[in-house]
Amino acid sequence: KDILLEHKAVDKALIAQESTFPQAKYIMFFKNIMWAANLKGYPHQVQWSAPAPFHKVWPKIQTEPLMENDNSPISGLASLGEWPVIFKGDSIWLMVFAGEDAFNLTTFTPTKMVAGVGCTSNSGIKEIRGRLIFPAEDGLYAFDGTPNIKKITEDPKTGADRLKERNPAEYDATS
Repeated sequence: KDILLEHKAVDKALIAQESTFPQAKYIMFFKNIMWAANLKGYPHQVQWSAPAPFHKVWPKIQTEPLMENDNSPISGLASLGEWPVIFKGDSIWLMVFAGEDAFNLTTFTPTKMVAGVGCTSNSGIKEIRGRLIFPAEDGLYAFDGTPNIKKITEDPKTGADRLKERNPAEYDATS
């Protein structure tokens, strides 16, 4: 049976597809494409679907491992501007649109933007004023889509310096 993909008929015999929705730790719908990261049994893998309205179609070839010098599992998935952003324990990656392949499938190229700093909690990633703010092992960082990552927990101009650990005895429980 053929499926219509971006208004073009695609023979299912030519493109192997996943039989079920991917089991993944992180799922995101962004720019009419479903994204799955940290797949069950493949914690370094990211996979994307066909564009909507066919976002329930998961071609097996639309997947990439993210491992270059960083064996930590994927720890977060977010979007910033035009790009999906993949966080690992020690790096940050952008999935850059690379056009369509010979089968008219949307392709992306993983590009490592930051090495040595990563995210510790997907639920802590928040977009604020065009930057992704996220928790790392040694504080809060801001990512603007470039390699110029900024540690904001030590910058008094951001106010985040007030988030450092404090001794509970410093606070008066009655105030």
